Formats: sequence, structure tokens, C-alpha cells
Amino acid sequence: MTQRPIQPPSEDWTALRVARGVSLRQIAESTKICVRYLEAIERGAFQELPGGAYTEGFIRQYARAVGDTRDILLNSYRWSLGPVETDPLPDTAEPATATWRLGEILRSWLRLAT
Repeated sequence: MTQRPIQPPSEDWTALRVARGVSLRQIAESTKICVRYLEAIERGAFQELPGGAYTEGFIRQYARAVGDTRDILLNSYRWSLGPVETDPLPDTAEPATATWRLGEILRSWLRLAT
């Protein structure tokens, strides 16, 4: 899947982390996320993360560690992915046609039986 251009994080995550008195190494030790990924999260370089559920988990854990209770960082990541693709609704006309055909078959059988 192609990512949209990265939206710059609306917060300065490094400054927020420093203001809380937490180092990247401390976050890495408590979350078991390597420092390289934590640095990418702070820069908003989400494309450098492993992807999928791991990325969302890493972002969520980092955000909690720096006090993001509003999911701003996670929403920024989700925005970078672009619109969600969904399957179109099934065509409802086809089952009705199949039902009509079944009715016709049953009627013809009844005519043959009588």
C-alpha cells in the first residue's frame, strides 16, 4: 500500500519527552522497542517502522510513555496511510433473480407432476 506524504507531527514529541524527564533509552527499556524505532516515531518517519500491527503498537506505547492521552500521534500515523479501502456492498439484485429462477423451476416441476 502506498503511503500518503507524511504529515508533520502536530506536537514536538522530543520536547514533550524531554520535558517529562524521560530518555529514549528509558522508553526502550520499558517498552522493549529499539531506540531506532523510537527515534523514527519522534520524527514522524513512520515508513521506517516495521508496519502493520507492530507499528500501531509501537506508536501507542511511545505515546503513552510521553503522555499522549488523546491519540494524536496514532491518528497522525493513520492519516499518513490514506483512506481505508472497503469492499463494495454486494449487489442485492442478483439474489432476487436467483430466487425468481428457483420459483420458476419449482412451478415447472409442479406442472410436469400434474
